[in-house]
Amino acid sequence: MGNTIKGNLEGDINHELVAVQLLWASSETRTTQCAVTRSDGGRSGVSGGLQEKNRDGLNEIEPVEETYSRERYSRRVVTKRYADYVRLHVRPQKIVFLERERELLKAGLTEFGLSLKEAGTLLHETTRADGISLESEVEKHLHTFLAEPKTAREARRAAKGKGKATISRARFEQAVDFYQALTRGALPRDETRKRVKVVVQRMGMTPEREWMRFGSRKWFDRIDPPD
Repeated sequence: MGNTIKGNLEGDINHELVAVQLLWASSETRTTQCAVTRSDGGRSGVSGGLQEKNRDGLNEIEPVEETYSRERYSRRVVTKRYADYVRLHVRPQKIVFLERERELLKAGLTEFGLSLKEAGTLLHETTRADGISLESEVEKHLHTFLAEPKTAREARRAAKGKGKATISRARFEQAVDFYQALTRGALPRDETRKRVKVVVQRMGMTPEREWMRFGSRKWFDRIDPPD
């Protein structure tokens, strides 16, 4: 009987000791959590997707919106610098020739990290705002001007696909006037003739003979290539 009572008492004591140990461990866990909460101002782990925890504590993660904002800002800086670069290399000229235009586009790609489309757009916008002509754009308009039939007969022949495209001396001089109007007189007339001749030859047009001068095409042949 005495042994039975003694065994029961020892079992009760062991259960109480286990319960006390569990309570003590739980209390330590809560104390540690509270300390972490106080040390980081009430934040632990990842908060709102903007922070992460490592061995050294809590590190801020930059919001995605701020990253995009910084990228947009840096892009604006790059485009402004490229626009200033274009102005520096074309002023005080009134026209940008094809060779220089290619150099500026290449600089946009290699030195400013722009795409070809971005560089081309910025080059056009910058020169247009400063009243500067691009030879590539001038040639496009000149091509359209020369391709238009000057008479009803030429229009009918062109519609039927008959005959070679020809250009008279008078029509050529009109094209020179048109070129100078597009470039705001950026080039002397003799230099303009040289560049119009290049476009005429590129289009495969044949200069008409001057019958009053014995059917000669010397008026066209005397025009030298551009410098």
